[in-house]
Amino acid sequence: MNSSDGTPDGGNEAEESQPYGAIEKLSMDLGVPLEEVSRLYWSVLKRFEKDSKIRPFLPVLVRRRVAHLLEKRRNGKRVP
Repeated sequence: MNSSDGTPDGGNEAEESQPYGAIEKLSMDLGVPLEEVSRLYWSVLKRFEKDSKIRPFLPVLVRRRVAHLLEKRRNGKRVP
């Protein structure tokens, strides 16, 4: 189950705490509210985990995808 900010509830704390630094950095670097970045990050991660066979690269791939989507939003382009 997810909390109101889109983060997962329960589970392995070590695995779940790692992305928070990336989420905070994206929020600060792009000037986007932390809650918005968090929701998008966890959504993209969930999608990538579903299709991924090589998990060690997920944090990098998810961070890049989230940054790309947020940049597109900021520039007024439609984001799926």
